[in-house]
Amino acid sequence: MDINKISPLSSSLLQFYAKCFIYPYDEMFYELHHMYRILEQNVSNDEDFTFTNQILEIVNSFQGIEFKDFREEYIQLFSNFGAQEPLCPMIASDFLMRNAKHIETDSLHNLFAESGLPFDADEPLDSLINILEYFSIIINPDENYPEDEIDYFYENYIMNWIPAFCDTLQNASSFSYYKDIANNLKEYLYWLS
Repeated sequence: MDINKISPLSSSLLQFYAKCFIYPYDEMFYELHHMYRILEQNVSNDEDFTFTNQILEIVNSFQGIEFKDFREEYIQLFSNFGAQEPLCPMIASDFLMRNAKHIETDSLHNLFAESGLPFDADEPLDSLINILEYFSIIINPDENYPEDEIDYFYENYIMNWIPAFCDTLQNASSFSYYKDIANNLKEYLYWLS
């Protein structure tokens, strides 16, 4: 990972993407739009501008979705519903098991416990939401995490599965909202390398 590519905006971008994977709720569009406005105000270079414009595309694609359809798509993509397995599990261990790979959940648990940071208790520890939230914290320049710890997390808990997850999501979803999220998140993660 190229630590020099991290900008003050990086942490907020990852928090935005984590928020996109929460079960849809009434105020979600307004919160995502508000996050975009904050990102827009903090653009400091061409890359920030590009990634912020991609966030705007995601926010705009959200507007055209009927809320009932949006929730149904979310359930179909990410949830166990009856006997149906999710098309695109957003739990790292579940996703990787389908591909005969694994993730070190004990090590992940230790990293999270040592950080003392709060995580979404409604989500499994290795959920995409928790992993993106943690990564957004450790790449925040104000937190001063050692570069080797950031690199380790990036290689073992981000690049180990999230790009493949994004490919699966792009193929599985019928909504441009999720397709845009998958494409843009993957592009951003590869750009950091």
